[in-house]
Amino acid sequence: MRRLSLPRVRRSRDLTRVGAVVVAAVLVIMLIVTVWISALASRGVERVVEGALESAAGTALGRVEEYLGSSEDTTTGLVRWMRQNDPTMDEVADRLLVTAAVDTALRTVAVAYPDGSWVAVTRGVSRDEDAFTMVKSEGTGGAETTTAYSNGLGRLEMTEQTGELGAEDLGFWTDAAASYELVWTEPQMKELSGDIGSWAAQSVRDDAGDVSAVVASDFAVDAMAEAINAVSLGDSAEVYILDSERRVLVAPTPLEGGVQDAKEFTVSTSAPATPDDAAVEVGVDGDMSTAEVGLESIGVSWVLHLRAVDTEVSPDVVTLRRALGWAAAILFGMFIGASAIFFVLWRPFADMRNAAYTDSLTGLLRRGRFIELASATILEAHRGGGIAYVVLLDLDNFKGLNDAQGHDAGDAALVVVGRAMEAEVRRKDLVSRWGGDEFVALLIVPDAAAGEAAMERLRAGVADALETTFPRQQGLGVTAGGAPAEGGWDDVEELITLADEALIEGKQHAKSRSYAAGY
Repeated sequence: MRRLSLPRVRRSRDLTRVGAVVVAAVLVIMLIVTVWISALASRGVERVVEGALESAAGTALGRVEEYLGSSEDTTTGLVRWMRQNDPTMDEVADRLLVTAAVDTALRTVAVAYPDGSWVAVTRGVSRDEDAFTMVKSEGTGGAETTTAYSNGLGRLEMTEQTGELGAEDLGFWTDAAASYELVWTEPQMKELSGDIGSWAAQSVRDDAGDVSAVVASDFAVDAMAEAINAVSLGDSAEVYILDSERRVLVAPTPLEGGVQDAKEFTVSTSAPATPDDAAVEVGVDGDMSTAEVGLESIGVSWVLHLRAVDTEVSPDVVTLRRALGWAAAILFGMFIGASAIFFVLWRPFADMRNAAYTDSLTGLLRRGRFIELASATILEAHRGGGIAYVVLLDLDNFKGLNDAQGHDAGDAALVVVGRAMEAEVRRKDLVSRWGGDEFVALLIVPDAAAGEAAMERLRAGVADALETTFPRQQGLGVTAGGAPAEGGWDDVEELITLADEALIEGKQHAKSRSYAAGY
């Protein structure tokens, strides 16, 4: 019996050792899987936050561009009118009043003259104030009249006083008089409106080239602040505009006492952008995630700054983190159960990753993802005996649609464009919302001629979709620019630049057409 018991004891010890090894191996595997899931969760959350911030920055930038564009269009339009008509000061005053009433994005419109006289119309900032205030002044020490108007442009009251400001005191004369082009002045506290900001100013010159007047306009800072802070990033989110010295120009709450250093608002970030940075820089500031992008691309040396709390950027983030915490605990108790939970939670990660790659409004590829995929698509086209053809689409009179029907209509138009583009291209082609109302497609075609034909089909299809959706919106259309990839290693961003140059040059001749680079 003793000789039989020894093997039995050995077999028992061997099984114990094997069991211990298996348990240890399972624990190690579970630990590795737990660490992996934690790392995956952290990266997944980072991508969700980055994607949301980039999308919000693009939306806010588009709204800033609308306000800046409104001021620039107003100034250049008034300059053309004055050159053609040589109006009197009273005629100018009437024109400014109508201009301010028509464009709600404007705050002040002004015209100043070399003799120091000037006229300006300013929109009221609240319903308790008069809708519009017109000031006509002969300059410092001269006669000055102030007239209040109602929303219907009915005259309410008029007062007279001695002028305290001359043309050069308004903040735009010196810069505009020294240039033949439209200029944006340095940020300042503006005497006429009491707002902080810059003027879009341009000189009017006679046949001899001498300055006969300077036209200037600015946007409603309070309205723009409200518009850019309406982006969906949570209750704690804030959007600021900084100048090149990182002083705050626009904040969620009105500024008092002029431009202020960003440090006074605790507006900082680990990844600051400069006005020249067209790409969104994502960083952190304490428990806040931040995003910054330069605005030099739209004509001003400013920086757009967004900040938000991660847990408010996407409501699902908190729930997901909590669920992953339970999953990690379960992994150490039940290997099979934890594995099941892992596979259940894998799909939300995939969905979030897809969300980070696609534009939340149109469903098209984001700019960064498009660039990542473009190189392989260009190479694949050339290996197959064809070429890749870049098409850039730009919506005509999109600002007019926003002004006439509101931002919801503008967003609806962008969705229509996205769906129309997806319907017109093939599965191997790439389509992306490039920014604002610009879209890009990368098409695989046999040759450049086929690319030009495909570009026009795409442009016409999108234009038809817009016309069907907005039949009464005059001027709404689509202009396209295109460029072929001559080699398999061509840089898609260089091709887009060529297509953009063709588009811009073509628009100078006629809109709602297609233009190929080099023609």
